[in-house]
Amino acid sequence: DVIKYVWPGNPDEVQCTTWNAMDFLRASFDIVFCDGGLCLLAYPDQHAALAEKLSTMLRPAGQLIIRLFCSDGRTDSVDDVLRDLAHDNIASLSALKLRLWVALQTSVAGGLRPHDVWSVISGFADNDLRRLAEDHGWPIDNVLALEHHKDSDARYHLLQVADVEQLFVEQHGQFKITEVHRSSEALGHLNPIVKLERL
Repeated sequence: DVIKYVWPGNPDEVQCTTWNAMDFLRASFDIVFCDGGLCLLAYPDQHAALAEKLSTMLRPAGQLIIRLFCSDGRTDSVDDVLRDLAHDNIASLSALKLRLWVALQTSVAGGLRPHDVWSVISGFADNDLRRLAEDHGWPIDNVLALEHHKDSDARYHLLQVADVEQLFVEQHGQFKITEVHRSSEALGHLNPIVKLERL
C-alpha cells in the first residue's frame, strides 16, 4: 500500500522484500537508508548477513545510513516510564512505546517482545485502551492498534551504536563509521543516526 499510494514513480520500479532477501547487482547502489529496520532482524546472525549483503550492493565509498532505536546509555525502568505516563509527561504513543522498548530490553541478544509492551500498557490502562487514548488525547485508532501485539510472538533487538560498530566494522571489515548524529529533540538520544562508508 505504501508503494501504491506514496511512491511518486512507477510501482514496477520498486522491489518490496525483506532486508536479507534483497537481490540486486553487485555495486549497484551509492546509498542505502535503514530507518529503524535493524531491530526487526534476529541478532546477531541476520545482522551479520545484512552487513555482507550491503557490502556487496554498495559501491566503494557508498553510504549506509541507519537510524537506531536504542537506549544509548539511558536506563529508565518500566516504573519510571509508567510514572511519567501517569503524570501526562509522555507526548505520544510512539514515545511511550519507544521508552518501553528500551526499558524492557535487558540485552540485545534477548531483545524484547512487542507483546510485553502491549501487556504493560494494557495493564496500566486496566484493559481500557480507549480511555487511555482519551485521557492523553492520542488518536484512538493508533492506541487500539496495540491489540495487534497481544498474541504476537515477534521479538525486536535494539542495537546500540557499539553493536553496529562490532557487526559492520570490526566483524565484517568492509565499513567504517564516519558520523553518529544524536538529535537534541526530546528522545533524540534514543534514535541515533549512524553513517557508515563502504571501504
